[in-house]
Amino acid sequence: MTLKEKFINSIFEPIDDEETEETFEPSDNTFDASAFERPQVEEKVEEKINVDVANPLNEVVKAREPSVISAGTVINGNVLADNDINISGEIKGNVSSTCNVIINSGSVDGSVKGENIRLQDAVVKGNVKSDNILEIISNSKVEGNISGDNVELNGSVKGDVKCSGFLRLNYDGKLVGNIQTSELEIVRGAEFEGFIACKKA
Repeated sequence: MTLKEKFINSIFEPIDDEETEETFEPSDNTFDASAFERPQVEEKVEEKINVDVANPLNEVVKAREPSVISAGTVINGNVLADNDINISGEIKGNVSSTCNVIINSGSVDGSVKGENIRLQDAVVKGNVKSDNILEIISNSKVEGNISGDNVELNGSVKGDVKCSGFLRLNYDGKLVGNIQTSELEIVRGAEFEGFIACKKA
């Protein structure tokens, strides 16, 4: 074998795997990754609700949409509601609500009852009873008795008026009927025909 061949064989001499293989034995200093695992945290889901801050009881307030009877609508029968009623159509029957009743250019052939009642360019053939404020304005006409805590009359009424608080008969008001109230104001220009019983509450 020449010197050149010996040199080449020495370079490419095979390596004994048994002598070079190293084994790994764990020691007491082995790193434990489980000790650094991120703790599981329960996620809290917050429910958002609308609260009326003006309400001292901090109760949840759910707003109700008003019931609307539009112009051109005719209802034959009574109307009962626990929300506001806006009437611009025609109702042949009684109207009753635990909230407000507004009749704007509409008509009711029957009685009307509500918390607050406002008649504007309206026609009612029946009794009108308000638990609080009653406004009869802008050429409205009522054929029947009316009552309320406070009444403002700027239309025409043929019937008796019973008011536990203040009654004002404005200059465009016309009343044919008797009045029972604790306070009364009749503005110059108003028309009135009937008897008055005015007693303090």
